[in-house]
Amino acid sequence: MRRILRTPREYIATLLVFFLLVSQTIHVSFFDSANASQEEYRDIVSIYVDETTYGRLDSEINSYAEDIQTSLGSTRVSLFVIDENTKPSYIANQNEKLYYE
Repeated sequence: MRRILRTPREYIATLLVFFLLVSQTIHVSFFDSANASQEEYRDIVSIYVDETTYGRLDSEINSYAEDIQTSLGSTRVSLFVIDENTKPSYIANQNEKLYYE
């Protein structure tokens, strides 16, 4: 009787070809569980304005924030009035908090 697979190389090569064919033909939905639908996703726009500018142009800035929220579908606009000497690291932390809310 003749053996089909004579060496370990032939055995490994056959297994690799088999797994390659199976992986290309059978779809496993293991990674599909992280799909986020468009309704659950919200864009965030943060507006940072210094106190003196906001004091002079508060109605225009508030109108601008409202215009952004109405023109961009499911967008949340957050307006922050900050001191002129605010560090960029504080602004970055605030934006990170907005993202995780």
